[in-house]
Amino acid sequence: MTSTPDPAQLSSLHARLETMNNIVRGLRITIPEEQSKLDKWLATIHELLRFSDQFSLPVTVIGPVKSGKSTLLNTLLGQNILPMGAGITTTFVTAIHHGNDLHGEISLIPPDQADNLFQKSCHFLFASELGESEVSLFEPDDRQRIKQLLEDFSQKTTLTRHGSFDRDYQLLKNFLTGYGSLADYYQREQLNLSFSQEQLEQFRGFITNEPVSTFLEQATVFFPFTILPKYVVMQDCQGLDTPSPGQQALAIQQLATSPILIYVISSRMGLRQADYHLLEHLHDLGLASKLLFVLNYDLTEHPSREKMDEILNRCRQELAELGFNQPCYAFSALYHLYDRLRKENPLGKSEEQRWLFWQEESEKLELSATNWESFTARLLELTGKQADEALLQHLNSRIMHIASRAHYLITARKKSLSLNQEEIDSSVDNYEEHKEKLRQVEEQLGTTLSSITSQCEQEYFRKIESWFNQTEENGIRPLLHQIINNYQLPDDLLPAKNRNPLLPLKLLEQHFQQVIHPQLQEKLEISIHQFWQTLEKEIQSTYSSRCTSLFFLLEKATGNKVDNQERHNLPVPINWDSNLPKFSFSDPLAERFSTVSKFSLIGKLLSDKLKQLRKKRSWNNTISNQLQQQARNELKGRLLDYQERLKFLFLRPYLEKYEHLISDYLADFIHISTLEMSHQQNGLHAQGQQQEELFEILDNQENELEQLIESLNNFTITATNP
Repeated sequence: MTSTPDPAQLSSLHARLETMNNIVRGLRITIPEEQSKLDKWLATIHELLRFSDQFSLPVTVIGPVKSGKSTLLNTLLGQNILPMGAGITTTFVTAIHHGNDLHGEISLIPPDQADNLFQKSCHFLFASELGESEVSLFEPDDRQRIKQLLEDFSQKTTLTRHGSFDRDYQLLKNFLTGYGSLADYYQREQLNLSFSQEQLEQFRGFITNEPVSTFLEQATVFFPFTILPKYVVMQDCQGLDTPSPGQQALAIQQLATSPILIYVISSRMGLRQADYHLLEHLHDLGLASKLLFVLNYDLTEHPSREKMDEILNRCRQELAELGFNQPCYAFSALYHLYDRLRKENPLGKSEEQRWLFWQEESEKLELSATNWESFTARLLELTGKQADEALLQHLNSRIMHIASRAHYLITARKKSLSLNQEEIDSSVDNYEEHKEKLRQVEEQLGTTLSSITSQCEQEYFRKIESWFNQTEENGIRPLLHQIINNYQLPDDLLPAKNRNPLLPLKLLEQHFQQVIHPQLQEKLEISIHQFWQTLEKEIQSTYSSRCTSLFFLLEKATGNKVDNQERHNLPVPINWDSNLPKFSFSDPLAERFSTVSKFSLIGKLLSDKLKQLRKKRSWNNTISNQLQQQARNELKGRLLDYQERLKFLFLRPYLEKYEHLISDYLADFIHISTLEMSHQQNGLHAQGQQQEELFEILDNQENELEQLIESLNNFTITATNP
């Protein structure tokens, strides 16, 4: 029996955060002299409340075009929400969140961003025609001018199957076509659109129209989940073998941030050539362990259960040959969708006939139902393990940290109220000396902590440098060089006839940039993301162990005992969405090649051997080698620049944030001890009824706080059977 953590515990911790919030607000009345510290704790509690409310776990459904991804998602949701049908139906990544009712939301990219992309593509494709003049997507005359240039370009230039001009040529065509549908929204500055359940067909029109999807920044559907936990966000990606490079790149970006990837295979086709390429690509990116395979049966296509078993076994064997040993769950997503829809409302005539026809094939349905139950159980198990444990434990530790500090504050205040005047008078002379020693200890601890941070920084600077400078076969630098070395110029890239001697060189440069640069960026960003995840765990372990000596100094100076559990569970930075610096290889082409080398190549093209060279095209290899050499030379500097940005713009602020958290912890501890002495020294023991009432309030606050701390100490992640 599989199990998943109970998501109800999230609301339980949310209630404890509210309790802690009320206690701290009460302390602002009973201990007003500590208002600045209490306000800081309240700000932290509000941050945790916001964090728990907004927590989500992305689960991405991927696969080739027309494998049944949207159908599978509709089945999991129990509602026909996403578009299904012939052809490419999904052209933009669509996120499905839990909500109280069914509705959709669309965000359009800002006008300045759209205009900037439009201008860059125009000047890249039509540099000679436009010169220094500016063009705008939102000017009718400019749109008409670019439209005419595109028509001339398509007639004069051979657009090859290798996609040499797909990015800019197709992007400009999409901009011009899509803007016609969205002009009214931009003119009214209405960039955030909402669609009710009755308007959902209009929402589908946005995500199935490729020109319109060029303008989309975010597409979200809200629907009450019944099978999935409420914190899960399902993401429907367009087919990874889509002919649009821009949309394909957008889909690939979702993979690194999603801990669970559901890969859908069509039983009508089995593993196609596109699947082999995609799976090898995912394996190279280090994403193999995230995959959950689904073989989507077409019940009408297969005459018997034996044939279905045969297809499943062949699929499993081929996956094993590719290095994937995960289970493959085989079922008909469409059948289970109809089955769920039928329980709510009557199906359409054709759907009802198909459903009734399938009812006569009990063996097929039995196989599909068994695998469907196994798949949903495994999905619930994975979503629970990936989300609840990390979130609940993190929230619990942060609440405990604040509760412990508040308990120390109440205890110090109660002690000060309990001391009599005679005890205060007898120890006045000693308190000032002791406080001075504590100030010196605080400075010493701060110096030591800064030294620890500096040591860690230097150590992990070296680790980053070592990682970037690996020369082994699987090192990042050799892998990037291998991508460059594998580059080959396609034979049919150039037009058969051309009178412009500059065009061949320009075409080759454009092709090299559009083929190699995205591969380098993608490989490095995926690799550095995985490297940082490992490094982050090592930093937390190393930093915590090196801070152990600080606690001994703290205990010796204050005379108070540091809780052993806190000593091994230091507060860590909230860094759930770690935004690593982006690696960029997109310099203008003019900076890639020196003027001398360009004129040298042009001279060769204009020489007496021009006809012979153009006929044989023997200079292709020369230019290809020069392109590769220039890229290798520039890659070294780019990696060095990215390495420095990673060290100084990402690692250093992360360590500084860590240092500030520990420093605040130590300062709180010392301040509480100093506060206790200050209360005693200044004779802050009130007399009479006022003191008794205050003590009673503090006593009640302490009891409430101790109950909260006990519930946090007894906190364990329970499991429920899905």
